[in-house]
Amino acid sequence: MLKGILTFPEFSDGEDWYVFVFVTNEFEGELIESSEGNLEWIEDDQLLDLNLWEGDKYFLKHLNDNVFFSGKYYYRNGNLLDHHMVIHPCLPSGA
Repeated sequence: MLKGILTFPEFSDGEDWYVFVFVTNEFEGELIESSEGNLEWIEDDQLLDLNLWEGDKYFLKHLNDNVFFSGKYYYRNGNLLDHHMVIHPCLPSGA
């Protein structure tokens, strides 16, 4: 399920980055190697204990909420300068 869309203006080498945040309760298959780091399954309550970008804490806390979020995060040299988030309540199924 798509939970949010994030933008990172001029994040790397002057390029804008766009991130689509998904959650799922089911998965089949094997984790693959990634240049992002070592992939592994962890418990939800351990998520904020990971080595995260400073801005991640602002949207990660909403992953289990009945909302959709959009955000813009401004980083320079790896430091979060500013961010803006909008939280959109989701309608109940069948509404």
